[in-house]
Amino acid sequence: VRPDYIPKSDYIDPRITELEKQRLWPRVWQIACREEEIPKVGDYVNYEILDDSILVVRSAPDEIRAWHNVCPHRGRRLCDNARGRLPMFRCNYHSW
Repeated sequence: VRPDYIPKSDYIDPRITELEKQRLWPRVWQIACREEEIPKVGDYVNYEILDDSILVVRSAPDEIRAWHNVCPHRGRRLCDNARGRLPMFRCNYHSW
């Protein structure tokens, strides 16, 4: 066996997945989208990683911002679509 060999079990073992959730993904940069994917104000990409959903939004011609995709009151998702354009995000429950 080669010293750099990674067994198949490491790719499907739930314990390894849990270790990656705790020790890897919170500590590395994530590429949520490319700037070209959101060219106009109101364009967004819904980036999902593990249990998190992040809305990356072109908020002004020269500004891109990101927020957790949840209502601050109850944690309901604001947007289920993978991408699109909206003038604003609104909780369907609260209408905020």
